[in-house]
Amino acid sequence: FHLLDVDSSNTLSKEEFAAVMKILYSQVFTRIVIHWLLTLMIVPIISQYIIKYTTQIYTIAHEFWKDIDDELDPLQRFLWKVWDYLIAHVTPTLRKVWDYVIAHVTPASMHTMGGMVWVGFSKVPKGIWKSLPYTMLTLVQTSIALPWALNNVEHFFRKVAHGHVGRL
Repeated sequence: FHLLDVDSSNTLSKEEFAAVMKILYSQVFTRIVIHWLLTLMIVPIISQYIIKYTTQIYTIAHEFWKDIDDELDPLQRFLWKVWDYLIAHVTPTLRKVWDYVIAHVTPASMHTMGGMVWVGFSKVPKGIWKSLPYTMLTLVQTSIALPWALNNVEHFFRKVAHGHVGRL
């Protein structure tokens, strides 16, 4: 208000007050429009495209690596057999070690709490899990894009207010 009080009377004349209200109302309207556009249109569309193209890239990569097995040389085949052996024989041993650690090393309260969390997660409907990537992506984009856009609007209207002082 002091910025638009051109005659430094510590009160706003009708013209000065009209200029203040014009700036404030245009700022509020613009902020609302930007907020709605980002929240309801832009961010959801971007999220859908990110998920769509990420899925397509994953599918293409999967198809590429699936077909490459036909061209493996004998050394690579041998390494795959060694890996299969390790998975088949070492994994059960590691599982036994893990079960021993869980049963004897961790406190019973942590084991109980972990079980309760697991039961809670298992009761969440599958539809929630399917929509979670979209929801999280939208949340992250909105958390970044909305403050950035509103900060730029604020900066723009501050410039307008400074430019208005010279015209009163």
